[in-house]
Amino acid sequence: EALVRRDRNNPSVVIWSLSNEMSPITPRDLRNPKMAAMARVFEKIIWEAEREDPSRVIQMSSAMDFLGRLKLYNLHYPKSWQAFPDYPHTAYWVEKPFLFPWYGEGRDEMPAWIWKKDKPLVLGEFTCVFGATPDNQASIVGDVAFERDDFGTALVQEKLWPMEIHAYRRNDVSGFTAWACLCLKGYGQALKALRRSETRAHTHAARPLAALLHTYRSRWFGGKDAVFELSLHNDTRHDTELEFDAALEDDSGKCIASYRMPKAVYGPADCKNFSIIFKLPQLHQSAMFSLCGILRSRNKVVDKWRVPLCVFPTKSQAVLTPQTGVLDPEGRFAAWLEGAGIRGFSVIKDIGEIEKHPELAALWVRPSSAGIRRSDAGTVMEQLTNFVSRGGCVTLDCPPDWIARYLPVPLAGARGFGPDNRLEITQAFLAAPFSPALSGLTERDLGLWGEDYYVAHYCFEIPQGGNVIPLLAAGTDRKGLVASPLLDIHLGRGVFRVSSLCITSKLMEEPIASRLFEKLGACFRRIEMKEAAACVVEDSIAFLRQIGFEGEKCHLDKVWDKPVALVDGECLPSDPSWAARALKALNAGCTVYLHDLGVEKTELIAKAVGMKCQAMDGSLKHGQHDLIEHSSYLADGLTNGYLYWTVNKSKVAPWCVAPLHPHPASAKIVPGEGRKDVWLLTRNGAVTARQVGSGMLVIDNLRWQDKSIEEPERPRRYLTAFLTNLGVRLARGASGGPVAEFETFEERREQGHF
Repeated sequence: EALVRRDRNNPSVVIWSLSNEMSPITPRDLRNPKMAAMARVFEKIIWEAEREDPSRVIQMSSAMDFLGRLKLYNLHYPKSWQAFPDYPHTAYWVEKPFLFPWYGEGRDEMPAWIWKKDKPLVLGEFTCVFGATPDNQASIVGDVAFERDDFGTALVQEKLWPMEIHAYRRNDVSGFTAWACLCLKGYGQALKALRRSETRAHTHAARPLAALLHTYRSRWFGGKDAVFELSLHNDTRHDTELEFDAALEDDSGKCIASYRMPKAVYGPADCKNFSIIFKLPQLHQSAMFSLCGILRSRNKVVDKWRVPLCVFPTKSQAVLTPQTGVLDPEGRFAAWLEGAGIRGFSVIKDIGEIEKHPELAALWVRPSSAGIRRSDAGTVMEQLTNFVSRGGCVTLDCPPDWIARYLPVPLAGARGFGPDNRLEITQAFLAAPFSPALSGLTERDLGLWGEDYYVAHYCFEIPQGGNVIPLLAAGTDRKGLVASPLLDIHLGRGVFRVSSLCITSKLMEEPIASRLFEKLGACFRRIEMKEAAACVVEDSIAFLRQIGFEGEKCHLDKVWDKPVALVDGECLPSDPSWAARALKALNAGCTVYLHDLGVEKTELIAKAVGMKCQAMDGSLKHGQHDLIEHSSYLADGLTNGYLYWTVNKSKVAPWCVAPLHPHPASAKIVPGEGRKDVWLLTRNGAVTARQVGSGMLVIDNLRWQDKSIEEPERPRRYLTAFLTNLGVRLARGASGGPVAEFETFEERREQGHF
C-alpha cells in the first residue's frame, strides 16, 4: 500500500510487477502446499494493488497470467534460442501453438499454449545467454564464439535481437525486454554501451516508425516470383500518416520493379502486415540486385534500408562427368536432376552394375530414390563398401538411421528440440575449409536455404572414433558443435560421404544446392591409410584404443620402421640419439607423430630437423585456452570446441565460467620470424607440423590422455579427425555414442527452460 501510494503518480511506472520467476504457472503447481500458500498471498496483494491504483495493470514475471487472474501475459525466455538453432523460425514462435519447455514433469499432458490476443503479451526477457562454456553461443555463431572474451555473446545478440524484435513487433506484442541490453553502472558506461554494435542493432530494430522486412533469403533464381513479407509500424503515441515505397534495383541503381503502399493514417502502436511480389529477371549469369524500402511520414523519410540479393540463372548448369553415377532403378531421380539443370552423369539401374563400370569413380545414392529396402540394406551396403575400398566415393544423400548403422563407422542422429527430438538447423559452419568439396564456399552460403530456410532437418552426432572427418559442424545448447550434416568416412582408398543436407530437395529453389551437388558427388581428398605403431604410455594407448587405434604397441627400437610412428615423450630416452632415428624415418617417407614431449625434447627434435623456433612451457593463464588454426588440411574436421578442455564443469552453476585445464600442453612452439615452413595447427603452438624430406613430422604436445579432463569426448573427437588426416587407420572406436536423454528436467531449469 505504501509503495503504490508513493509511486502511482510517477510517469515512469507503467506496470506493477509482483514477482520474478517464482509464481504458479499451471494448476498442477498448486498441489505443492508452499506454492498454494504463496498463491493466496499474491491474490491478496493483487486485490490491494488494484484497489489503490486501478489505472495500471499488474504482472508477475514469467508467470503467464497467474492462472488467469491477471489482465496480461508475461513470459520469460519462452523459446530459449540456444536450444533451437533454427532461426529465424525460433523468433516467430508466437504465431502458432507452443508447448513451453518450463512445464517440466507432465509436460506431455499439458495443452499447447497460443496467444489468442485476449490479453496483452509482455516478454519479460528474451535471448538469455547463459552457459559455463562458449558452446551455447557456438550453436548460433560457430567457432568464433571460442575466440571472444564474452564467449561470442555480443555476436549472438547482434544476430538475434533484431530477428526477435521484428517478430514480436509483427505479432503486436505489447512489450519486450532483451536480456540484457543495458546492465550497467553510471551514465558514462551507458553511453559507451549504446555505441556497441549489438546495442545499435537492438536500437535500430526497435525504432518507433519502421518498415520491417521479415524475409531473410539472399539468393534467388531468376524468372521466379520473389515474395517479401513486411510490416509497417507506428509505435508513437500519436496518429501518424505513413506511406511506403519498395523497389528492386540492379547493381547500377536502375529500378527493375517497384511497389507503393498508399498513404494511410496509423494510430498509436498500430501496425500492418503485408507481402509484396516482384518478378525476378531471367539471367544467363548471376548478378547482384538490391531490395530498397523507404517509409515516409508527411513527405519526410522516417525509415530507409537496402538489402542485397543475388539472382542466379533459372537453371543451374552443373555438368558432371560420366565417371559420376547416380543409383536410380526407375530413372525418376535422374529425370528430376536433369530438370534441375544437372547433367552429364551416368545412371546406374542396379547396384550390381557397379562391377561392370570400372571407369566409375563416384556414386550418388539417395536411398528414398534408389529402391533400397530394410531387408536388403546389408547387402547393398556391403557392395557400396567394396566400391569405396577400391577408391570410390559414395555420397549417401539423407540416409535413414537403418542405413546409417551399416556404415564402417555407424552414425547416430544428433538430438535437439525439433520434431522427434531431431536437430534441425538453418545454418551450418565450416569445419574443413581445405576439403575440395567445399572450396570457394563461405558460411554465408551455408545458411537460410530456400523458402523454409532449413539447411538440414536432422544432423548426425560426430563420432568419437573411426576415420571420420566432419566437413560441416552444428550444435545446440551446452553440447556445442558436436553434430554435423556432412561427414566423410574414409575406408581403404575411398570415402563414404554422408549428408543430411537439403540439397536434392532444394535444387529448384536454392542456387547453392546444385553447386554443392556437383562438388559433393566427386570431389574428395584421398587419404592413404598406412600401418601405424605406437610407443606410448598406458594412459595414451588406452585413449588411442577408445577412438579405434588398431596399431601395434611396441618398443621404441621397432616403432621407427613403421609408415606411421606414434611416440610419447615419456618413452624417449634422455640422450639425443632418438632424434637421429626420427630424422632417418622422416627422410624415408614416414610420418612421425611425437606426443607430449615437453620443452627440452621439443627443442631437441626441432634442432635436429632444422626448425628455427623457440619451445616454451605449454601451461596457460587462468581463463585462457587454445584455438584451432586451419593453416593446412591436417586441421580439417577440427573445431575450437574440441580444445576447450574443462575441469570440474559439473561443479559450477551454468551461468558461471567452467574452470579450464591449467596445463593442456606440455610445451608450445613459437616459430622464428618469417618462417613459413612450420604449420601451426593450434594458435598457441601446442600442435605443429612440418614436411621433412618426404615424410611428415608432427609435434603434438596436447595432453589429450590426461584423465583429469572432465569431458574426454572433446579430445576424442580432436584425435579422431587429426589422426585420420594423418592417414592412421582407426576402427569404430570403443567410446560411447550420444547420451540417452538430450536434457533432464533439472538441466532445463538450470538453463532457463524451467
